[in-house]
Amino acid sequence: MSFLSGKDIDVTVEKADGSTKWCSVRNLRPVPGNTGAVRLLIDDRLGLQRIIWRSKDIDDGPTGGNGIAAYGEMKDKLTDTYGNPRASSEESGASVYTSPSQFYQCLAADGCGAYISRWNADDGEVYLRLTPGESPNSGRLEVTYDGPEWQALVSGRRRK
Repeated sequence: MSFLSGKDIDVTVEKADGSTKWCSVRNLRPVPGNTGAVRLLIDDRLGLQRIIWRSKDIDDGPTGGNGIAAYGEMKDKLTDTYGNPRASSEESGASVYTSPSQFYQCLAADGCGAYISRWNADDGEVYLRLTPGESPNSGRLEVTYDGPEWQALVSGRRRK
C-alpha cells in the first residue's frame, strides 16, 4: 500500500476477493482521538474506493444521549466540510422498541430507527451513522467515504 506512508502506519489485508482487498489501518494520523478502527477497500484497477472510520464505543445510558450528542458534533464537522447534508434521518422508536430506554436496541432493528446523514463530496459520497456498540448501553459513530468509482465497483461485483 505505497500510497499510505508515514511513521508507524500499519496496513493489514484482512480479506482479498479477486482484485479487491479489505484492509485495516493502524497508527494512521491525523484521526480523531476516539478512533476505534479504520478500514479501506482498495481495488487493483480502481484504487481506493471506500474508507470506513469507526469510533470507539461511546459509553451511554439507555436513552442514547451521549451517542446522539456525539453524532450531532460529527454531523456539524462534516457539514462544515461538505455543506448541508443531502439527506438525513434522525429518528427512533417506530413500532418495535418504543421505550426511550431501548434506544440502541431500536437502532439495531431494521425499520425501527436510524441516525444517518449523507453528503455529496467532490469525488464521492460521505455517510455518517450512529450504530449500536458492543454493550447494550453504548453506541459508535461510523463515517463512510465512497469514492467516485464505488458504484461501478459494486455493479461489477453483482454481474459476476
